[in-house]
Amino acid sequence: MNWLRYLFMMEKQYNKAYNILKINIGNYPTSSNVYDSMGELLMLKGDTITAIENYEKSLKINPKNENARNMIRKLRNKPQV
Repeated sequence: MNWLRYLFMMEKQYNKAYNILKINIGNYPTSSNVYDSMGELLMLKGDTITAIENYEKSLKINPKNENARNMIRKLRNKPQV
């Protein structure tokens, strides 16, 4: 399913990608990767606050997730429109 989510994201079909990620989060609630992926999708959709929340969940599950740490830093420093 993850490859399908990537395909939808590349095609900017964000609602379809979101639905797949919600299923993945339901199936794998302790996976750092699913929250990291949701953070990425929400960032692309422009939902900075919820993206940060998902990256924080990912980091809580896996404190060694440097991508999540870097994305939180980047998103917090992003100018608000």
